[in-house]
Amino acid sequence: MASYGHNYVGPVNQAIPPQGESRSDFELFQSLAAHFPFGPDFKRSVEEWLTLLTAPLLRQGVTLEELWAGPVRLPGAPMVPYTDRKFATPSGKFQFMTEFNRPSCLESKESYPYQLMSVSSYEWLCSEMTPAEQDELTVIRIHPKEAAKLNLADGETVRVISNVGATKARLKLDSEQRQDTIIFPRGRWLKSGSSANLLTRDIVSKVGNGAPYYETRVRIEPI
Repeated sequence: MASYGHNYVGPVNQAIPPQGESRSDFELFQSLAAHFPFGPDFKRSVEEWLTLLTAPLLRQGVTLEELWAGPVRLPGAPMVPYTDRKFATPSGKFQFMTEFNRPSCLESKESYPYQLMSVSSYEWLCSEMTPAEQDELTVIRIHPKEAAKLNLADGETVRVISNVGATKARLKLDSEQRQDTIIFPRGRWLKSGSSANLLTRDIVSKVGNGAPYYETRVRIEPI
């Protein structure tokens, strides 16, 4: 089922059968689960999983047949949130956060002066491109003034270091970005030796239980 950034749920229908040695995501996760103690809990059919995952919709009168036929709008979901300008807060108004708990694991700015921004690339999506289809080193961007402080030139090979690990990259000067930030495109494979994942921790955020992508500070050194 597909639902992302909107209030509709719909089917992801198979276009072609798996080619060669490829397998569907469903089969991959089933096979991986078999290697863990919770493996038996994952042994369900596609229909069983869909019934379980769509239970909230089924309770509201939506059927699996409708979902397979095409997109279904979520019952009760507004087309545009908060058009009435009322929020679930004591005042009924939107409230900005004013206090932030700085994680104790964050590195010092003295040792790691740059904030790592592992953003999406316009050249590829996630990690779908193989290493053979990408440049040997990831191209990262830094402000020219910062490069001058470090005696680094455009196109130079550098080592990016955090208190978790290090990786190689190729430098590109970019005067349009912040001086305290390093732009490092995400999606490179770990085995390429030039991946942002070599610099970040395997942790989740306290709010939302998501990935804290921008909690890493780094420094840059010439090679």
